[in-house]
Amino acid sequence: MRFSAPYVTQNGNPDQQTRMSYLRFQHVFAFLMVLSLLCTFIAPKIHSRPQANVQAIFAPVSVPARRIASWAHARWASSEVKDDASPEHPRSLAEIERENLDLRVALANVTAQLQNLKELNKDRSQLGSARTLCTPVSVIAADTGNRESIMLQGGQNIRNGMEVLTTSGVVGRVDGGGLLGARVRLITDPGFAVVCSFNRYGNGKYEHVPLAASTVVGIGNGMMAARMMHMKDVSDAHLQENDWVVLDDREWSEVLQGWRVGRITSIGPRRDAPGFADIRIEPSSNLMQLHEVMVMNKK
Repeated sequence: MRFSAPYVTQNGNPDQQTRMSYLRFQHVFAFLMVLSLLCTFIAPKIHSRPQANVQAIFAPVSVPARRIASWAHARWASSEVKDDASPEHPRSLAEIERENLDLRVALANVTAQLQNLKELNKDRSQLGSARTLCTPVSVIAADTGNRESIMLQGGQNIRNGMEVLTTSGVVGRVDGGGLLGARVRLITDPGFAVVCSFNRYGNGKYEHVPLAASTVVGIGNGMMAARMMHMKDVSDAHLQENDWVVLDDREWSEVLQGWRVGRITSIGPRRDAPGFADIRIEPSSNLMQLHEVMVMNKK
């Protein structure tokens, strides 16, 4: 495109060359307008796909720059937020998040403690009149040999065969009493046997598991086992871990029937007896570390 200097004739009208230059300029202007419209509405659809590939070329520069900018913002930008609880001493977001986490943990602990207190209250209400038939006795020692037993303080008129328990469950039976002290054979002592049934805590109450009562024996190391039930019966009754094992033995006091013996920790098949279940049971507390127990005076 060529522009010539404007030239006007003597009567004031532009000459032919000036008019031709003006027309050519109008055409160019119109073409540029149309091209700008096309670039505005059509070009983005065309170049959007290759745009990502083009931007990737600048990644070696943009990525470090972005990280440096983030570090600078975190280093110098104010991270304090308005705190209605302490407006005079604003705290950072990290401090508030840490406090929220601590509150959630504390709430979980309180909830668990409340559940334990509910179950303990249930146990105490179950014991009922049995508490009036019991004598609290201090534990003075635990057996240091191969047997699982504890020694009670003497002078309480403790006799052989008396039942021993705590507010959280059955402990065992007196097996040798005298003026100076009494020995209690724990339910976890190898060979100690007691008949039990099974309950489950759910929906705010204890529910009986539809399974026939079975013998539970001590196996040592603070554990018991039930090994006389068929695996099919256990599966059909939906017996599961954390179900409660409760006393169901007519050789024990009537007021103690339904009292806790322990909690199921595992259920599996017996290796030495195909078709039978091997159910492991743990007492409600560590019986070897008790400081005080209750001894039933009479049935």
